[in-house]
Amino acid sequence: MLNLLSRIIPRSLHWRIAVTYTGIIVAVMVLVSYFMSGYIKEIIRHQSAIQSEEQSRLIADLLAGSNMKDLSLEENYEHRVVVLDYEDAVLLDTKTLNTVDKDHSIDGVSFSESSIIRNGERYGKVRVYSYNENLENQVDSIVIRALLIGLVVASVPVILGLYIARRTSRSIKVLTAGATKIESGDLTYRVMVSLNEETAELADAF
Repeated sequence: MLNLLSRIIPRSLHWRIAVTYTGIIVAVMVLVSYFMSGYIKEIIRHQSAIQSEEQSRLIADLLAGSNMKDLSLEENYEHRVVVLDYEDAVLLDTKTLNTVDKDHSIDGVSFSESSIIRNGERYGKVRVYSYNENLENQVDSIVIRALLIGLVVASVPVILGLYIARRTSRSIKVLTAGATKIESGDLTYRVMVSLNEETAELADAF
């Protein structure tokens, strides 16, 4: 592997420095993407917890002035809502068929709980569940795509520079070999290089 890299990367010091700095930039990009992903997920969890807590308090306040026996599944809730009576018997669960009943300790799933208080007595409680797994997966997908685009952008100048450097060094080797032959006394030798190469004019001077 090292031999292959030594053949691909020019031996000049400035190119080795350029490749090293590019590797450092790529490593920094990966680390920044990792920490940014975790930071964004933490914000999502925090905001989701605040929202679910506010919803549970609002629902509990509304149920405090109504008959919990008349609860209906026809209400449209953004999150899963579970209403329990004072004996923890389930009175309402808005869980749909495509929602897996997961424990709140599992990653991506949390719930907030508020008590239903009427005349100073506890009549039950409300749980509002939040499922953040899909949103967190979307964050991972966006971060990975941004990282790949950044890697491509960082790699293109290096690859192009390596190509130009190898092409130039190849023609310089031909010129060096020609100069050696002419120095040895072969004045009829002509350096053969392509007209498209960067050293074509220099080769004509021989």
